[in-house]
Amino acid sequence: MPLTTPRQTEAPSVVERKVVTIACIEAGKPETASFEGLDVYNITLIVDKTVYNVSIVVEKLAEIEGITAAPGIVLSYFNITVTNLTGVNVSATIEFKVSKSWMSENSIEEETIRLYKYEEREGIGRWLALPTSKIGEDSSFSYFSAETSSFSLFAISGEVKSAGKTPQPTAAGIPQTLPTLSPTPSRFPSPTPASELTPTPIATTPIAPAPSLTINWFIIIAIIASSAIIAAVLYLILRRSKE
Repeated sequence: MPLTTPRQTEAPSVVERKVVTIACIEAGKPETASFEGLDVYNITLIVDKTVYNVSIVVEKLAEIEGITAAPGIVLSYFNITVTNLTGVNVSATIEFKVSKSWMSENSIEEETIRLYKYEEREGIGRWLALPTSKIGEDSSFSYFSAETSSFSLFAISGEVKSAGKTPQPTAAGIPQTLPTLSPTPSRFPSPTPASELTPTPIATTPIAPAPSLTINWFIIIAIIASSAIIAAVLYLILRRSKE
């Protein structure tokens, strides 16, 4: 695992330097080194082999020379160097703090705060954003942690709130206000309320009442009687003619 810092044309200006030595780090057991007064305040190491007399050096830098600046608005640069880890696989958690006043003065979106690590491979250097998450806050600072498996030059950086949020211009380059659309009238007329409808009279043909049974029987009796009288008269006429 490379432990050297990237090549630079001039030695960086060190603002502050602190060293913490851990006498023994057992395999698989996390050990934490604390650094007071720095943006990086804790570094926790987990190794796959037991190691001894591990020194962790943190150097806060005033500026960097000979390489491209880290993305965004940079709070601080610092070198981290760890000794006596040759042939050892390590995973590290770096905890750092960011002043809320700095974020406010620079219009930094807190969600964009990242820890960047500088790597140089085959003569080409680049800044890599490490997995970073917020772990707490108080009235003055927000606290973050990031994961890494090697050490080099680091930067704490964030993005301005307005970055990437510019409105899209219209075709003429002038904001346009769309007119308010009135509702489209229905193709069908509104129904007339039932209370306003005038009923249309329907012509009906009166139905004659059925004749009474009494009247029917009277007619039948009359016909029978008439027939009887006629028969009697014919009988008398025929009788007289024979005489």
